[in-house]
Amino acid sequence: MDNLTHALAGMLVAEAAVQLRSDGGKVPARAASGSPSLSAFSWRSAAYVVSVAGNNLPDLDFLWSGITARPFGYLLHHRGHSHTVPGALVGALLLAGAVIAFTHWRRAAWSRSDYCSMFALCLGGPLAHIAMDSSNNYGVHPFWPLYRGWIYGDAVFIVEPFFWAAGLPPLVFAARSAITRSALLAFLALGVGSTFFVRFVPAPMALLLALLALGCAGAAWRASPPFRALFGVGLCLAVAASFFAASRTAVSAVRSALGRESELFDVVVTPMPANPLCFMVLTVERHGGDYVARRATVATWPALFPHSSCPDTEERATASFAPSSAADTAHVRWRGDYVAPFARLAALYRDNCQAAALLRFFRVPYWVDGDDGTLIFGDLRYDRSPGLDFSDARIERWPTSCPSAVPSWTPPRHDLLDVE
Repeated sequence: MDNLTHALAGMLVAEAAVQLRSDGGKVPARAASGSPSLSAFSWRSAAYVVSVAGNNLPDLDFLWSGITARPFGYLLHHRGHSHTVPGALVGALLLAGAVIAFTHWRRAAWSRSDYCSMFALCLGGPLAHIAMDSSNNYGVHPFWPLYRGWIYGDAVFIVEPFFWAAGLPPLVFAARSAITRSALLAFLALGVGSTFFVRFVPAPMALLLALLALGCAGAAWRASPPFRALFGVGLCLAVAASFFAASRTAVSAVRSALGRESELFDVVVTPMPANPLCFMVLTVERHGGDYVARRATVATWPALFPHSSCPDTEERATASFAPSSAADTAHVRWRGDYVAPFARLAALYRDNCQAAALLRFFRVPYWVDGDDGTLIFGDLRYDRSPGLDFSDARIERWPTSCPSAVPSWTPPRHDLLDVE
């Protein structure tokens, strides 16, 4: 997820934690002569800061991704060790240490319950971040080192405006500062309003998004503070659940469309932004000696919103796609097949250390041979333009050097390559 949505989640959880306190987060300070106190910085403010920081802390992995040379470092270390349960525990300890140091400096009169609640936010933030990141097709591996494989939710786009429409209105009415309230309102208006001008979002979905934001604002305005906080958290969970349900429908539709003729290894599904009725799909298959990846558009409710109404992403990929050999259905419109010798993919993993490193991240690999002893090796999940996208790398066909500090993630296509 994007960092603004992570921050939104942190604020909602902090507000819910505040409302669990009978005093609404106001904690008296025990001021000593000549020393600062917490009179201007309540438990509520501290909860917001800690929760927002914790919900973004795992993304500090860019600080050490440089230990592996570009372009390998970002691909292999982003959502890496900081996005694991042990990484979350380390982050929580760092946050907790900062909380203890700060409250000691400000002479805060916090009870044991105050500290316990704050430490729960320290741990809950990084764990919530990992859970949210697991909802899309990029994946995480939270249970390292016990399990080194990737886990993919394949349900939510990296930027999802429905979370803004559901979560921001309760925060607007919970804000105690006019500046904070105005900033949240501006973000809500810009975020929801921009969907009317983005070609990926159909007008009916943009209108539904605006109506949801207005409905949530009306409910939050009339609600009591405790209910308002729980309402925001609950509605965001309901949004996530609806996208997960639509994702499972899309996967089922693709499997039914392919039938039993294909040796199917994976179905990668991603919804359009603000649109659980349209999904972008990639399949990973093997047909005899060929490795095959298909692209498709899937309508999860074709009677209401057929795939012909789904936005055209107009992708001009680096990989070469042939017309698909699969037949369209009411749910699925096939958009092309990438076909390459499976033996070449296996050889790249076995004999090319640069390709083998990238295959610890690539879920739907492709390659294009160059004329200069190099090849473009990339992931079809993010191949959306003729140039090098962020997941594409130009590597040597016969490497003279290998990337260092390659993490031990299990290759996503270990099933196809028959490796551990």
